[in-house]
Amino acid sequence: MKKLTISTVPVAIAALIAIVPAAHAADGTLNFTGNITANSCVINANSPNLNIDLGNVPASALASAGQRAGQSAFQIALTGCTGGSTKVAAKFESGLADPTTGHLPLDASSTAKNVQVAIFDTTDTDNKFGQAPAPSAYQTLTGGAATLNYSAWYAATGAATVGTANANATYTLSYQ
Repeated sequence: MKKLTISTVPVAIAALIAIVPAAHAADGTLNFTGNITANSCVINANSPNLNIDLGNVPASALASAGQRAGQSAFQIALTGCTGGSTKVAAKFESGLADPTTGHLPLDASSTAKNVQVAIFDTTDTDNKFGQAPAPSAYQTLTGGAATLNYSAWYAATGAATVGTANANATYTLSYQ
């Protein structure tokens, strides 16, 4: 007769635990919705990447939270748009967007502090990162083309400090 010693019992129990399936209870449900569309446009004559220079802005222009400075207008020119939509806007995206302001924090290489990047449309409506475009940002497609006009700004979250102030994000087109 084979004796079980104390040293073999934990191994036997571990082996049994490994083959017993784990019980899991669902804590919630994920419901995915969306559309697959035929909408497409040629962006900036197939050059969709933009470099937007906000220039040199004195820290005194961003001395307190909410102040904006360094306005730089930019356009996204769309041609050859197809599909059934009649309006289009850009949705600005970044996994780093500040959940409070909806603005884009500076990148890790930047040395300035208390500054973010914000984007406004032609009606001066804040188009927050990671959110649907503002209704005022949508432009009507005419002849399969549209020009989306925006302005990028530095936005203070407190008294700005001097230093480099760079950021980057992506955008996708949103159709109606």
